[in-house]
Amino acid sequence: MRLALVRHGQTAWNHTGRLQGSSDIPLNDTGRADALGAAEALAHGGWETVVSSPLIRASETADIIAQRLGIRRWGNFPQLAERSFGSAEGLTSGEAAQRWPAAGISDIAADAIGLRFPTHGVPGVESIESVRTRGLAAIAQIARESGDRPTVVVCHGTLMRVVLSALAGFEVPRVANGAVHEIEFSISHVRDETLRGTA
Repeated sequence: MRLALVRHGQTAWNHTGRLQGSSDIPLNDTGRADALGAAEALAHGGWETVVSSPLIRASETADIIAQRLGIRRWGNFPQLAERSFGSAEGLTSGEAAQRWPAAGISDIAADAIGLRFPTHGVPGVESIESVRTRGLAAIAQIARESGDRPTVVVCHGTLMRVVLSALAGFEVPRVANGAVHEIEFSISHVRDETLRGTA
């Protein structure tokens, strides 16, 4: 099975370094250009369908890609939504570190904030294990429902890193807005990783 995972284009909160998570923030003009750039990168890949997270920044990116490539846009998958950062959403990591000094946020490198953001100490933050489990489950569902058609999957930076890291067996570095990562895999491998993530 062949999928292309694409991170949504830039938003105003991406531009100002704010934790976005489950907050539904639209693309800015740069983000729409990012989506067009992703479509150009995908143009000769033989892609047939596009799906996305239901969050507007991912859904709009997917719509732009589908329109530019002339391919079918067939669904939103709630399990592809970004990791929730709970009460920290809308804050920069620096502001969150000041608000919850005991959580250890200030000790996290900027390129790892999505993966290392603490589950304890900040109300409502989703665990990485939860992100991994639902992300892998979404990939397996898309693979089953796509009928082996090469599919573009538009989602989010932290979710992409968690899923790609689980499939690759090593930590994938930060993913830029509009970045494309093509993967080939078997559904049984995804099932194995999903079960391992819930063990």
